[in-house]
Amino acid sequence: MTPAINLEKKMRFVREKISGEDIVAYGLKEINDDFFVVGFSNGWVIDRSRNIYLRWMRYYREDPFEAQFTFFWKDVLLDLNLLSSHSPEDDTFERKTTWKLATLPLALTPELEVHREQILNDLREALNAYGSFGMSSTSQNHEAEFKF
Repeated sequence: MTPAINLEKKMRFVREKISGEDIVAYGLKEINDDFFVVGFSNGWVIDRSRNIYLRWMRYYREDPFEAQFTFFWKDVLLDLNLLSSHSPEDDTFERKTTWKLATLPLALTPELEVHREQILNDLREALNAYGSFGMSSTSQNHEAEFKF
């Protein structure tokens, strides 16, 4: 298990609204069409210097703690299903989020397999910046824990 990371640490990922230029540059409208998603209001977390972003796509009605994300890692788009959980004492769901991959192990192509640890570390960093609810997160002291 990976230790928790505190949001106060300096991170390269930033949480932001998606600009019109980025919608075009990253082909996000086409990605939305492929995933049957409408709009861009949920924003993303992005590390522009490394060309990596994490974007929430949807929650599943059958399990509201399972969410679909896209993780764009150095020109490769990964489709991820992640499970989140929160402490019962956290009535805001903003203090701490525990993240798990819904399917283990993470399926990677042979070309990406050699980068598995770096991909997972970058995903952890992106989720830490994402907080509990992405653009809707309000906590300045969010803690993320990872079980992958």
